[in-house]
Amino acid sequence: MTEEATPLADVGPQRSRFTRMSMVVAALLTTALACSLPGSAQPTPTIEPTEPARTAVSSATPSPVPDPSSQCPAETADTRLYISLRNGFCFLYPAHFEVRPDFEPSEDLVTLVGPFADPQAQESIAVRLSVALNGPSDGMSSNQYATRWREIDQAPPEVPGQGEVIGGQAAWVLNELPGFGLERRAFLIAGDSRYTIGLVPMPEDVPVLEQEANLVWDTVTGSLVFFPPQGAPDYVYAEQVCPEETADARLYVSLRDGYCLLYPVDFEPDESFPGSFTGGPVVGVVEG
Repeated sequence: MTEEATPLADVGPQRSRFTRMSMVVAALLTTALACSLPGSAQPTPTIEPTEPARTAVSSATPSPVPDPSSQCPAETADTRLYISLRNGFCFLYPAHFEVRPDFEPSEDLVTLVGPFADPQAQESIAVRLSVALNGPSDGMSSNQYATRWREIDQAPPEVPGQGEVIGGQAAWVLNELPGFGLERRAFLIAGDSRYTIGLVPMPEDVPVLEQEANLVWDTVTGSLVFFPPQGAPDYVYAEQVCPEETADARLYVSLRDGYCLLYPVDFEPDESFPGSFTGGPVVGVVEG
């Protein structure tokens, strides 16, 4: 018996459908394996860079430093205003007085010069008032400053003194100080600085000038305002700059005049003339 062959026309379409289905299944399996295998390439999300944090900067203008002169009193019809930013003070003075900053060699001192006792005389005394910055306070009170000045200047112990308030500060005032005529001088501490106010002559000493002397004293001390000095120089102390004594030399210090020196050990300071020294061999004696 002969086996019949299956006609080709009957099996062709079935194989074609089977082949297409196999290819689809294979493609799906390949995609699934690619997604699940370790180390396979994964899409990387895009991250936009962010701006660095910015520090807020204030655009406000710094507050200006107050002008010390804004504290000063206003001029009047009879007064004028003097301001010294360098020395840290301002005050009113009588309009007919003359400001003489060049009257003394120091920039830390200003002098007012008023009427003369006798304008027609070749030599005559005039009212003078000075305000001076004299350095740091060194921790002293006004009374201690006056006491220290007495010691250095060797003021007579009988010179009278009393406390007053000047420029809002406690002051110590000495009267009848000897000099070119008797003088009134006030000592006071303002902030970290020490000041003096000097008046010559004493009002009662020259009757024709008594009214002018009282006027300038009352006007200045009654209007004086202090503020931190802006241009005061640096100060040095004797212990910072003076030389040391040796076996052959002794140290002499004059706080009053502001100097120090060494002098030979066989000499002595002359108390009758400060700053002079005597010693050495005596070569003769002259009478008178």
